[in-house]
Amino acid sequence: MSQARLPDTTVPGTVVVARFRPTRPVLWIVVCVGLMAAMVAGIVGGRMAEDGGALLGVLAALWIIGLGFVLWRWVLPRLTRMSRSAWAAFAVDPYGIYLGAQSRKAPTFVPWHQVAGVVLREWRVGEERKRRRAVGVALRTPDMPIGTVQASPRDLDAAVTVLLPMKDWHLDERTLVTAVGSVAPGIPAFRHDRG
Repeated sequence: MSQARLPDTTVPGTVVVARFRPTRPVLWIVVCVGLMAAMVAGIVGGRMAEDGGALLGVLAALWIIGLGFVLWRWVLPRLTRMSRSAWAAFAVDPYGIYLGAQSRKAPTFVPWHQVAGVVLREWRVGEERKRRRAVGVALRTPDMPIGTVQASPRDLDAAVTVLLPMKDWHLDERTLVTAVGSVAPGIPAFRHDRG
């Protein structure tokens, strides 16, 4: 496992399985900037001073500061995370697995010789411990045999050490299995719902 290099799509066999979708952050930017512009236009146009005086001016200033905070604290970090990953959330190539950046972490690259399996399921992630769909990579341990296909889903699920929550992107089981199977046929990839 190492600091990631960006997935090289010129290498034959590289599959960018899932890309980040910036729909929500971009919508927030449009809404916040539009509301800020409307407030500033109202203040500059003098309508707020006529209708409600200083109180409306203070409320408008607080509203603009709040929208700015939303942009700075929530929207821009998400877009930064996406762009740091070259908009690729999950990719496989003949050399390994690429996991896009998370909120405070750089993108991750895991070479195939370190991978025991790839698991798709719900985990409790983040500071809030919300249940979220995520891709987990089980790393091979020194005592683990090379042919890990015989390992049960429960064993591999318990061995997951690298986790990428699905935030602003999506991946289904069929796509995961097809992509991993196309470049690393000996590595198991599956969905495991704990029951």
